Amino acid sequence: MYIKFINYSIIILFLFSSISYSDWSVVREASWSTHFHDVFALSDNVVWAVGDEGMIVYTEDGGMSWHKSESGTDTFLRTVYFVDDKYGWIAGDNGIIIHTDDGGNNWKPQESNTENSLYNLYFLDNMMGFTSGNNILLKTLDGGKTWKTQLKDKNSVYLSVYFSDERQGWVSGLDGLMLYTSDGGETWNRQDARAEVHAQLVNVEGCEIRSVDFLGSQKGWAVGEGNLIVHTDDAGKTWIPQANGPLLGNYSINRDKTECDFGLYDLDFVDEKYGWLVGWNGQIFHTSDGGTTWNTQTSGTSNVLLGVDFANTSIGWAVGEHGTIIATSDGGKTWSPQSSSSELQSGVFFVNDKEGWIVGDRGMILHTTDGGQAWKSINSGTNECLSRVYFPTPKLGWTVGTGGAILHTSDSGKTWKLQNSGTDDVLLGVHFIDRDEGWVVGMNGIVLHTSDGGLSWWKQNTDTWDYLSQVFFTDPKNGWAVGMIGSILYTSDGGETWNRQNSGTMNLLNDVYFVDKNTGWAVGVAGTILYTSDGGKTWTVQESGTKNSLAEVYFADKDNGWTVGGFGTILHTSNGGKTWKQQKGLVENELTGLNFINRDTGWVIGKWGIVLKCM
Repeated sequence: MYIKFINYSIIILFLFSSISYSDWSVVREASWSTHFHDVFALSDNVVWAVGDEGMIVYTEDGGMSWHKSESGTDTFLRTVYFVDDKYGWIAGDNGIIIHTDDGGNNWKPQESNTENSLYNLYFLDNMMGFTSGNNILLKTLDGGKTWKTQLKDKNSVYLSVYFSDERQGWVSGLDGLMLYTSDGGETWNRQDARAEVHAQLVNVEGCEIRSVDFLGSQKGWAVGEGNLIVHTDDAGKTWIPQANGPLLGNYSINRDKTECDFGLYDLDFVDEKYGWLVGWNGQIFHTSDGGTTWNTQTSGTSNVLLGVDFANTSIGWAVGEHGTIIATSDGGKTWSPQSSSSELQSGVFFVNDKEGWIVGDRGMILHTTDGGQAWKSINSGTNECLSRVYFPTPKLGWTVGTGGAILHTSDSGKTWKLQNSGTDDVLLGVHFIDRDEGWVVGMNGIVLHTSDGGLSWWKQNTDTWDYLSQVFFTDPKNGWAVGMIGSILYTSDGGETWNRQNSGTMNLLNDVYFVDKNTGWAVGVAGTILYTSDGGKTWTVQESGTKNSLAEVYFADKDNGWTVGGFGTILHTSNGGKTWKQQKGLVENELTGLNFINRDTGWVIGKWGIVLKCM
C-alpha cells in the first residue's frame, strides 16, 4: 500500500526560479523518474532498458554511466529487443512499436495496426519477429515495416512470446495460458503448463504465466504468478513444476493471502544449467543445475523487479520499479545498484543538523550523518510500507507502517526490531513525548499507546472507524489525532477518553502540529489549513492560496511554520498562518513530508526519491 497521494505521472522538473524567504537545494534525487519494465543486454558493455513515459536508457560501458535516448513518445514502453548492435525494437502501450537501424541513435515509429498494449518482443533476425500483448499477437517478416495479426482473442492476454526457430514458438499469458506452434504461428495449440495446479497450491484463483525462455527447441522454462516455475524437456508436451524451498509462499504485502499478485516476472537462461528469475519484493533466484534447485540471491532492493538479462554466466542486469537498475559481474553473488532508486518516501525526521532518517515503501529506511548529502540504506527487517518516523532522543526511534508494523531502534537506527502492536491494521502516524510514552494511529480509528518504550502497546477506545493519519501530544495528557472526513479527536487524559472536535471541514486531514496545548494547526487535501488558539475548542480556516493536497505541517514557534504537498508545494508563514506564501521550490514532485530542527534548517521529502534542504 502506498500511504500518501500516489501519482506516478509526476516527474522531476527543475525550475531554478527565484527563491523567497528560504534557500532550498536538492540534496537527493533519483537517477530516473520511472518504472523500468524490461532490460536487454546486447553485450558485456551495451545494455538497454525501457520504462514509463517513453523512457529509454542505455549504457555502453557496462553500466558505469547511463544515458537517455529520445524515444519521441511519452507512452509507457514495456519491452525491448535487439538482434545486433544496429537493429532494435521497442513496444508498449497503445500498440506503439518503435525501431532503430543505427544502434539507437534514432528511433522511428512502425505501424502496428492496433491500439492494444504490447508486452513482449522476440526477433529471430532483423526481418522476422513477433510481439505479444493484450488480446493480440503480431508477426513481421520485413523488420516491422508491416505487422500482421496472428492471434486475436478478446478474452486472452498474451504476456510473453518466444521462438526457437522460424517454425517453432510459444506464447504464454493469463489464466495459465501456454500456446504452441510448429508452423511459424499459422496454427496454435494449447499446452498444459500445470499453472492451474500451482494456483490451487498457493491458493489463487488464476495464474499468469508472465515469461517463457527456451534453449534450443526442446528445453524451456516459464515463470509467473504465485512464484510459478515450470520446465519442459520435450518442447512443452509436458511441463514439470520446479518450485522449491523459498520459492513457495512469498506472498505480496498489503494483500490478503488469498488474493495475490506476488510472484515472478521474468527469467533468463544463458545455457542449460545457469538461469535467473526476478520478481516481487526484489526477489532474485538462481540455478546452476537447470532448475533442479533454486537459491535466493540478495538483490539489495525490495522494489519489484520486472526484467532480467545476462550477457554470460557472470555479467547481468535486472530492472524494476522506482528507477531500479542493478548489475552483477559474479553471476549474482553480489548485486550493485547502477542508478539511484526512487522508492516512495513517506516520513522524515532529523535529530540535529547532521543526523536524520527517511522511511518509505517496502521497508525502506535511509540514514544520513552529513545533513542529507549522502544517504545509507538500512536493513529494516521488513517489507511493510513505512509511513512515518519519530525520534524522541538521538538513539531512540520508532517507525510504523502496514500490517500493524511498529519498528524500534535503540542504537540511532543502526538496527531495527519489530514490536508487537497487537494489530494488523495499517498504521499511519506516530508521536512520542519522551523515551517511554508514545502513541500510534492508523486505519479503522485505531489508537495504540505505550508507557514502556513499546515493550507493550495497548489499544485506546476512540469510538470511530475513520482512519487516522497522525497524532500529536504536547504533554502526557493533551493530545490530538486527525484523519478522514475532517476528523479531529482530542484527549485531556492521555487517551483514556477521546472526544471529537468540530473541524468545520469534511476534507481528509493528513497532519497536525501544536506548539503548546492551545496553539495548533492541521492540514489536508484541497489546500486545507486549520488553526486553533484554544486547544481545538474552535478551529478556523486559514487561507492557503492553493488547492493542492497538503501532506505535513511544522511550526518552529507560534509565528514561523511550513507545510508541503502536491506539485512541489511549499508554503511558509511568519505570522502564525494569517498569511501563507508559496515558496519557489526546485521541483514539481509531490512532496510527502517535512522536518525542521529550527526556523532556519529543515528537510522536505517527496516522490521519486527527492530530498530538499532549507538553510
